[in-house]
Amino acid sequence: LTSELASLYELPAPQGQFEMVRFPEGTRRAGLLGQGTFLASTAGPTDTSPTARGIFIRERLLCQHVPPPPPGVITTLPDPIADQPPKGRRQLMNEHWENPTCASCHRLMDPIGFALENFDAIGRWRENDGGLPIDASSTLADGTTLDSPTSFRNFLVNKQGNEFVRTVTEKLLTYAL
Repeated sequence: LTSELASLYELPAPQGQFEMVRFPEGTRRAGLLGQGTFLASTAGPTDTSPTARGIFIRERLLCQHVPPPPPGVITTLPDPIADQPPKGRRQLMNEHWENPTCASCHRLMDPIGFALENFDAIGRWRENDGGLPIDASSTLADGTTLDSPTSFRNFLVNKQGNEFVRTVTEKLLTYAL
């Protein structure tokens, strides 16, 4: 941990240039999923992306294929409209859920990303998005309800445990080789 990371993770600054730390029990940092490097690599330059985070986890950590969007589908969120109240990420993404063509895939990805929505684009904890409170609750395709990074971590460990461990081990071995 460096002093910059200590600030990001809301931990005391290290005594020297670097210091090995363990996150306190019950921390918001849900293991790998709470690391700034992971969170930043699955977000845009300034905003989070529940879809990108969901795709990354499904494909790279659970080895589940997510189909690409159909040709001609607009994959960007609408720009804010002047003189209208601000909208949070969830409100902006509702259009994807209202369109049956989009919803069929987004229901596989977005609930995972929404569980991590309290982390901003670089992994800082936040309570608001666009001036609105963040709603990190979601329901996975199998009916599992999530409400935080911790509940998603528990889901991975308890329900996907062997598959998750096998996949991460496989990815680490592939990288090492």
